[in-house]
Amino acid sequence: MVLWKWYLGIRIPDCRFLLLPWSAGMNMQHRYDRKAAVCCYAAGITLFLFTAVPTPARGEPVDYLGSVKPILETKCFACHSALKQEAGLRLDAASLILQGGDSGVVLEPGDADASSLLERVTDTDSDQRMPPEGDGTPLNSEQVETIRTWINEGAIAPEEPIPSHPGEHWAYQKTVRPPVPAVQNPGWVSNALDQFIAASHDQVGLTPVPEATPEVLLRRVYLNLIGLPPTHEQLIAFLNDKSPGAYEREVDRLLDNPQYGERWGRHWMDVWRYSDWSGFNQEVRYSQRHIWRWRDWIIESFNNDKGYDRMILEMLAADELCPDDENAIRATGFLVRNWYKFDRNVWLDDVIEHTGRALLGVTMKCAKCHDHKYDPISQAEYYRLRAVFEPCDVRTDRVLGELETSKDGLPRIYDAQLETPTYLFERGNPKQPDTSTKIDPGSPSVFGGTLDIQPVVLPVDSYYPSLRTFVSREMIIAAKDAVHAAEVEVQVQEEKFSDRTPLPRSLEYKLQREALELAHIQLDLASAKLASLEVRLDVEQMRHPTAGSETSVDATALQELTEAAGQAHRRAQEGEIAEQLLMTIQQLGALRLDVFRKKKQVRYGRLQIRASCGRKAA
Repeated sequence: MVLWKWYLGIRIPDCRFLLLPWSAGMNMQHRYDRKAAVCCYAAGITLFLFTAVPTPARGEPVDYLGSVKPILETKCFACHSALKQEAGLRLDAASLILQGGDSGVVLEPGDADASSLLERVTDTDSDQRMPPEGDGTPLNSEQVETIRTWINEGAIAPEEPIPSHPGEHWAYQKTVRPPVPAVQNPGWVSNALDQFIAASHDQVGLTPVPEATPEVLLRRVYLNLIGLPPTHEQLIAFLNDKSPGAYEREVDRLLDNPQYGERWGRHWMDVWRYSDWSGFNQEVRYSQRHIWRWRDWIIESFNNDKGYDRMILEMLAADELCPDDENAIRATGFLVRNWYKFDRNVWLDDVIEHTGRALLGVTMKCAKCHDHKYDPISQAEYYRLRAVFEPCDVRTDRVLGELETSKDGLPRIYDAQLETPTYLFERGNPKQPDTSTKIDPGSPSVFGGTLDIQPVVLPVDSYYPSLRTFVSREMIIAAKDAVHAAEVEVQVQEEKFSDRTPLPRSLEYKLQREALELAHIQLDLASAKLASLEVRLDVEQMRHPTAGSETSVDATALQELTEAAGQAHRRAQEGEIAEQLLMTIQQLGALRLDVFRKKKQVRYGRLQIRASCGRKAA
């Protein structure tokens, strides 16, 4: 039995994490507690964002932590904190402000006019004022006055810890297995995890509640593993099973149940942002059709007990790890899902951002325009990660039994342009790439490791999918069916024309003759398309021999075959032009016939009116 346990990390303004434990062994009440915690957290963030910096009451000293530090954090920390120290100056702690930077002290307690810190934030020259233009808005008059008053009052601040470099945060450190604590109630413990829980109980003087009743225990495990309560029959069967290991056997049955993958697949689809495609009418604008194949892969992976590490590898690189395995290639829907029709840069930005969120636990988009303000990720590292995905594009492969990819298909990632360069966008503007330096693929150094990029030899039909045996076979069959249908249509039109019911010079006769000519042209066109398809497939197979076939290529034969393919293609194009021309002529003839018939109806109506008037006069 696999026990899944992880933590959801949420970034909060002071750069720490709110840890929300989430385990497959938690009951439904914990789910509600988790939702309540997230709601409270969201409400707190809302207040943080929309509450102005408190202004001290008249006569009260300025509070450094409540009034001054929030201003510095918003306006100055991006360039003067643990992550980055322009001019050797740090402003993320009062003691560091008093130390100054490379050019000396920047603050004179009790004398704001002599403090270069205040001078720089109020300078009228945009080249000298801080924060620099483009890196933030200038301080408003109220913020300036708050800092001025604080300095004149002596720059009083309480002792505070010196923030360490974000790269030293525990979230970026290697995990270390802690020693298992001793407990006062070993009888309650059944595994090492329980010992940590029991030790926490001991610290606060809590006594565990008795074990849940069998019916409650069964309901909990059903809801946690498959998301559904047990039926009455399942409950009775469990209560009647008094043999040892009854609960463990029930857990194993639930883990083998297909609904287990559906229940936990829904959770991870939320983390990985699964959604269907969207667009306008039949135009795909976001994601791709048939993205449900990725959904099915997620569910099947859980039910097949596929490891999390393997799932991540397949979602990011199944097209290279297992190019012949269509079941695994479905996993690249993780990248396909972010596709955006109108701007490739938007798609790649989303790929980087949501890969970082879902798999690395960090946000990345801040580093698109500048070095990250709170995490140890530089702008250059952002574009190194982009270079990993730069060659990628999206396509939909045919599936067995369906040639129309709009009806069914396999959306996937593939390397479209391996030589596409990556450049750093100045201030994140794609219209201002720094083409002087090409960015090589890589990952943020804080995560450790190095990329050893090696070429991968892919099978021919992975980058020429039309060469797959079933695809070429079904294309030939469809083309032959089109020829057969055209032959049947010729026979039908010949039988109609041989009837000779219309007069040879009548409009109906002319239309029937044109219909017969059109049927012959369509037969010639279908035959030309079949010939063109067969020759083109032969050319592609000669150019790109599949594994196990003859690899030597006769240049002369290839040239002759290529010329034949070109001729067949031109014949097919000529046939299409002739078909369109004759269809237009036939449509015009049909309109003429319709007008002629309506004129006859009008003349007949006039004759009837005259005859009626004559009878009345008589």
